[in-house]
Formats: sequence, C-alpha cells, structure tokens
Amino acid sequence: MKPTSIIFLVVSVLLIIGGVIACTVAKDIAVTDGYTLFHDAEGGGTYVRHDFKSSDVNKIELVVTDAEIHIYGGAEESYIEFFNFRDGLYTLATSGNTISLDEIPNLKSLLSFKGGFSFSGMRYFLRFGNTQLGPKKVNIYIGADSALKVISLSAENGTVYAEKVGVQLDLQITADRSVTLAGSDIRTASALTIDSPSISLDMEDCSLNELSLKGNRCDADLDRFYFTQLDAEITTGALDIHVPSATENYSMDIRGSGGSCTLNGEKLSLPYTAESTTGAHPGKIAISAGNANISLTITE
Repeated sequence: MKPTSIIFLVVSVLLIIGGVIACTVAKDIAVTDGYTLFHDAEGGGTYVRHDFKSSDVNKIELVVTDAEIHIYGGAEESYIEFFNFRDGLYTLATSGNTISLDEIPNLKSLLSFKGGFSFSGMRYFLRFGNTQLGPKKVNIYIGADSALKVISLSAENGTVYAEKVGVQLDLQITADRSVTLAGSDIRTASALTIDSPSISLDMEDCSLNELSLKGNRCDADLDRFYFTQLDAEITTGALDIHVPSATENYSMDIRGSGGSCTLNGEKLSLPYTAESTTGAHPGKIAISAGNANISLTITE
C-alpha cells in the first residue's frame, strides 16, 4: 500500500473515532441540558405527534414500507401520531396545504441522490440504548370541521383501518405487494381507490361515491356498502358485495372467464350487461373478474 493511501486511511479512522466521541459527548450534554435528541417513547419505540389546523391542510401523503394506518373521523381535534419510525430514516414536512411523511427504508437509499439528499446527522446511526422498535403505525385523527380532501398512501405492504369518517375526502392506496383495508361507518361523497397485486377488504355500513379496485388477487367482503360507481379489474379471488339499494338503480357490465357470478342469489352467465331504468344519472357497476367469484346482493 502506498504511503499516501496509508495516511488517508489513518486520517479517516481518526475522523470516524472523533465523530463517535463527539456524538457521545453531545448526547450526554443534551441529556444534562434537558434537550431531546430522539423521539423515544416511555414504553419503548419512538413517538411523534404532529398537530395541524383543520382548515389549513387538505392532503396527507404517506410513503412507507410496511405500516399500519389508522384513520379516525369525528375527532375533537385534527392531528397525526407516528409510532416506531426510526429517527433519521424519514422526513416529515408541511408544504402548502400538504402534510407528507416519506420513509427512507435504509442507509443506502438515504445516501442516494435520487429525489434529493436527506441526510439528517450521524447521531441517528451511532446512538446506543433504545433502538428496538415495534411495528410502525400512523394514527390520523380528523376533526369534524376538517378541510382534508385526500389521504394518499404508497407502501410496500399497507394495512389500513378506517372508521367514522364523514368528511369529503378521497382515500388513495397504492402498494407494491399487498393492501389490507378494514372499515366501518364511512360516509363520504368521494372515492376509494386501491391499486395493488393483492387486496383484502372487509368493510361494513359504508357509503361513498366511487370504489375502484385494480389488482391480481382481491378478496372483498363489503356488507351494507353503498356506492354510486364500482370499477374492479382483478384476476382471482372473490367479491362478496351487499348494496342497500335496488338493481334497477345500476347499469352493469360484468365480465369474467372462469369464476362464478350471482346477482341476488341467481346465477348469471358472463358477460352480463344491464341498463338502469331509474333516470338520467344511474349508478354503474363495471367488473372485469377473470377467474374470481362474484356475489352481488342489491336489496334494501
């Protein structure tokens, strides 16, 4: 090895050792001065709360790997809680009327210049002590006077729970692998859009304008689930949908190649089309089901 290389190597090692010592000393000083360096929760993991004015925010955008997302409507105030996101490996920002959480999954992507440089400090990677984190979770509390119009989730695997949502907002979910959504008592004149290779839905007592599903496998159990428009493009799985309405309120275009299809208990031959007979603005059901099984019950 050349002498110059040896010198640079020694200097680099000394700089690393100096950096570790500096971080350790800084941590001790911060503790003494009562300054919080990390968002550690008392029971373990991390916790961050972000309050926002209902009238100032119309979009929440989440980009995560694997996380549970809980959406609660009818809250007394609007705020977001983040659990077990490792300090230094995510960015939380407010830009205009949008709150965004962008998770950086590892150090390699952190140091990548794609989409900008987001290095927040070596203290997050040289810390000692509480580094064991539980499952990542986001709680979104929506006040009754909220101006929120869109909640957007991009994930590798996304699990979403929603209840008592009454504001007029679109819920947009995209996942590279899978989406699991459970919901109840959702009343909105907006849209639910899901795009993922694997989709699992379990929802009841909901009313919305548009439901859009796109994926390979979809297993959906939708009970007392009212919609104006349904667009589903899937390949396998099962759709079991009960709509508290009447069949004449919907025009239908249902196609499939290998699965079964029933409407109010009667077997249909596919492709099946029908026109609404109730006026100029009927509901619409468009399903491309592949080999999936479909059970539609449209009764009051």
